[in-house]
Amino acid sequence: MDNQKQLLLRQKAEALLKQGAREHSVNYVNDIEKLVEELSIYQIELEMQNTEFQLTNEKLAAQQEKYHSLYHNAPIGYLTLNSTGNIYDINNAATQMFGLPIQVFNKTSIFPYLEKNSKKKFTQFFKKVFESNQVEQGDFDFINSSGEVINTKINAQSFFDLNWQKKLCRCAITNITCEKKYQKTINEQNELLNLAFNNERVAWWDWDYESQRVRYSPNKATMLGYTVEEFPTEIYKITELIHPDDYPSTMEKMRDHLLGKIPFYEVTYRIKTKSGDYLYYYDFGRVIERTSEGKPKRINGIVFNIHQQKIVEAALQQARTKAQENIEILKKNEQRFRAIFEQSAVGIAVVNKKQEFISVNTKFCNLLGYTQKELLQLKVEDISHREEAQHNFNHVKNFLMQGNEFFNTEKHYVCKNGELLWTNLSVNVIKDKKGNIDFAIAAIADISQQKQAEFKLINAKKEVEKSEKYFHSIFNETPILFWEEDFSQVVNHLDQLKTQGVNDFSEYFKQNPGAVLECIRSTKILNVNSAVLKTLEFNTKESLFENFGTTLTTNSISSFKLALINLALHKHYFESVTEHKTASGKIKYFYVKSFVPEDYLTDFSRVIVAMLDITQLKEKENSLILAKEKAEDNEKKLIEAHEIAKLGNWELDIENGIFTFTDSFYKIFHTTTQQVGGYKMSIESYANQFVYHEDAAMVAIENQKAILTKDPNFSRYLEHRIKYFDGGIGYISVRFFIQKDENGKTIKTFGVNQDITERKLAEQELLYAKEKAEESNRLKTAFLNNISHEVRTPLNAIVGFSELITKCDQGNEKFSQYSKIINQSSEKLIGIITDIIEISEVSTQQISKKINRFNFIELVIALEKQYLEAARDKNIELIFLKKQEKELYIHSDLNKLKKILTHIVDNAVKFTKKGKIEFFYSIQNNFIQIVISDTGIGIADNMQSVIFEPFRQVETGNTRHFGGNGLGLTLAKAYIELLNGAIFLTSELNKGTNVFITVPINH
Repeated sequence: MDNQKQLLLRQKAEALLKQGAREHSVNYVNDIEKLVEELSIYQIELEMQNTEFQLTNEKLAAQQEKYHSLYHNAPIGYLTLNSTGNIYDINNAATQMFGLPIQVFNKTSIFPYLEKNSKKKFTQFFKKVFESNQVEQGDFDFINSSGEVINTKINAQSFFDLNWQKKLCRCAITNITCEKKYQKTINEQNELLNLAFNNERVAWWDWDYESQRVRYSPNKATMLGYTVEEFPTEIYKITELIHPDDYPSTMEKMRDHLLGKIPFYEVTYRIKTKSGDYLYYYDFGRVIERTSEGKPKRINGIVFNIHQQKIVEAALQQARTKAQENIEILKKNEQRFRAIFEQSAVGIAVVNKKQEFISVNTKFCNLLGYTQKELLQLKVEDISHREEAQHNFNHVKNFLMQGNEFFNTEKHYVCKNGELLWTNLSVNVIKDKKGNIDFAIAAIADISQQKQAEFKLINAKKEVEKSEKYFHSIFNETPILFWEEDFSQVVNHLDQLKTQGVNDFSEYFKQNPGAVLECIRSTKILNVNSAVLKTLEFNTKESLFENFGTTLTTNSISSFKLALINLALHKHYFESVTEHKTASGKIKYFYVKSFVPEDYLTDFSRVIVAMLDITQLKEKENSLILAKEKAEDNEKKLIEAHEIAKLGNWELDIENGIFTFTDSFYKIFHTTTQQVGGYKMSIESYANQFVYHEDAAMVAIENQKAILTKDPNFSRYLEHRIKYFDGGIGYISVRFFIQKDENGKTIKTFGVNQDITERKLAEQELLYAKEKAEESNRLKTAFLNNISHEVRTPLNAIVGFSELITKCDQGNEKFSQYSKIINQSSEKLIGIITDIIEISEVSTQQISKKINRFNFIELVIALEKQYLEAARDKNIELIFLKKQEKELYIHSDLNKLKKILTHIVDNAVKFTKKGKIEFFYSIQNNFIQIVISDTGIGIADNMQSVIFEPFRQVETGNTRHFGGNGLGLTLAKAYIELLNGAIFLTSELNKGTNVFITVPINH
């Protein structure tokens, strides 16, 4: 209730009070009488609020009745059957599924509509439903009025009718015919997926995080040369096969994903085969199941053998970049189109759902030759081409059934002079709030000239295809090796380098050898002839394109570099000597001549390459060149691996105290050899420039241990902070070893550093987040304790002083009555606040138990005395059935158990107008079973499943005759579960309720 409404309510209450018993008084006798009058006003306010709540409940009942009427229009089929299988009731969705009117199903049997093979299964299912009170599920096939088989899923449960005379069964039927078809499609796709995994390039894995064991497809082992029995299943043994240089980054990716920092785990690494070699793997996976605390439970993924596809992968990346550029171009074109559309450069019309024109623009009228007044008197069908009418109708129907709001098509319109206008039609459907079609906006553009040009283009394309066919017949049959290649991306890249100031490409490629490989990846092979396949020993073009990277050698890359220099100068002819590797591994040498056809001189999108086999002339010469380039390539790969892993090598000459570092070492510290003055540096200079001052002593101690040790296999691992050359603090890990001379003296230490700053920062962030969470929990606990104390203190004062007032003047009956009202209202408010505080503690999981030993019989006697007077006032018989023993000691939480029983008995007394309340208990298997029965108003079936939820109350009708905040049973259930017990109830409306409580004797 808002403040304005509450103020008006209070003014009405004061007016009513003045018209009553207080009308003669103008001034208050004393402060006590003023307080009494305030309480009376509060009582009237409560009564008026109750009236308002009754009106609200009446509206709610009307809405419930309206909701019940929607049953027959529910999208899911519902029907009710009696014990013989006759249809007792059915809704519209079910009748539509069978294709028959609802009148047909009155008292008819369900069995004639079942498919033959489902009748026996349904009979067994039907019997099980009537024997059980649970919801049963099953899949059955029915026959509709057209003879079609309908696959369904049924949820059924038995129940009694309102008079408790007849047992019925309510069935919810879901049509899963389409779902069955989709499942069949999914199964077929799974078969295709299995086929995809039945090769030596792809495998799947499934990791159980708790057991740390991994399941995988057999080819995951065979890809690495192992048998399934040899390959490990423990996760840590599998990760030991990862190349040491790739291991840290791979594990970092996995940790980030397991912690939820990244949505999936995706990494490329090298893995060791049985023979000791390494293969490149692409590994992709994600957590598919987590525990309730958010910890990973199950992870699965797939691995690809990409050892032979590294070069192809780079080429694909280049293609993706080009595709993204094309997408950006398309977005700009779309923006231009929208600008043109908004400026009314096309015909625009607004049409209502009856296909009548509401509004048209001038361009629309000009295209069709009508005036605006003429078009507004027509419908869409009046200007549509008759021969296309059915096609257009089906197109729109399919569009609407799919829930789309926009579509585009080409369509003929009939102009006023009878001529046909070929247009491009765009329609945007506008729906109202209920999802129904309100109107549509149509835009048409004249594409007659485009269509004519299109027809001409098709004819020209046919002529080109004839020429292409003639060319390819020569291309494929000649014994000379022919290639068709696309160099357009390479030429664009070289032109961009020119704009950046690169003029000497020979020097550029010498300084940037990786740029040549990048250009190779950007080159697209369009076609090869049969002579190429035969010479390079490939069976198909597809296998050659897929494995093209395996045909390249160092010399062929060098030859390609010369070709790039010619391309940079836009030369259309090129000659060189190169080599390629065949499928069987043989090296063949070729004389190469390439040229650009005249039609492609501007973009180099097609280059013809002719090659002659000169293998016998070049074999001896290339054997020496190959050995040299292979060594250079290995060195380059080693450097790249160090940079990727953020590793740096060093060694220390103990006698001279001089470090020698590598370039990759200086990169860790954000500097270069040029900035620090060379590769060598003294111990003192290194410590002053790069070691964090607080960690310098630790590093010096570890170095001293290496010098003094007698262990020839001595090694150490440590982590410490560093100072970056450009400022800032980082972290590195150091793994180092020693070298001794023949006398056992340490003469050198050497090792590897790795930058671990990102991992250390992540650990610090996790620690900070943990501290914040703990602080938040402490603040919540303090708040609950403070609010409980602050609210109870003034209320306890009110109760205490009201009792003193009552004792001070026993002769004034009205005075005592008002004091009693204050006392009762305050006690009630204390109870409400206590319940709210306790339910807050329950919701924040801050309740605890205090186990002690006590006499259960004494607790029962005290409970009986507590409610004896209230029962007598309502003329209710209170029966506490106790056994003869006077002592029954149990170990439990006395206060919690007392509150549980108090809430249950209090509800029994509150909701029982006449009859009796019974309390009895029994001992069963070290548990006390307590039963509290009453003859009260009972609980409706639909409320029994939710009555233990917070703020749920028995009364949901138009009026409320009983008070309460709906927290008692919620607290009772929470306390019982805390004591490892259980609670449930049975109830019948207007007959009473039985509450069953089970608590352990020894907690």
